Amino acid sequence: MDWYKHTLFVITADHASAEIAYPEYNTAWGYFSIPVFFYQPEKNWSEFKPEIIQQIDIMPTILGYLHYDKPYVAFGRDIFKENEEPSAFNYLNQVYQFFQSNYLLQFDGKKSVGLYDFKSDRLLKNNLVAQLPDTVAKMEAHLKGLIQQYNNRMVDDDLTREGSQIKKSISTH
Repeated sequence: MDWYKHTLFVITADHASAEIAYPEYNTAWGYFSIPVFFYQPEKNWSEFKPEIIQQIDIMPTILGYLHYDKPYVAFGRDIFKENEEPSAFNYLNQVYQFFQSNYLLQFDGKKSVGLYDFKSDRLLKNNLVAQLPDTVAKMEAHLKGLIQQYNNRMVDDDLTREGSQIKKSISTH
């Protein structure tokens, strides 16, 4: 069909499998490991690059592909733009997890409790939090910013590009 060459196909899972066949997927990072592929029929597959992405990157990536230029709120990124370092975050067993570069930072809301090189230490056996304080500080600051922005937007009902729904409600009454 004519539309095929102008289509961006997004192929992903909605969650990881409960059937864990490999021990590395029975870890704090492995529970969240799912494939996400963006397929463009006219692109060269040799451009494939394995990097950290997450499901919240899908919307900004599609909007970027469509050249959408209106403001919007998103915590993800357009993966086709090279403007920021790939990262991902999640929350597991009352611990925030932040992935960037080769590292997984675990933060309990008060302090960093773990730092792992999840690419070379796939079973998360070697906690590097004491050995790499600069990496911990940089990643923790980034993660705290994400948590604060999300919490503030939730409290203010400000997750839309139109801004705070609370402020609008107060000003119209």
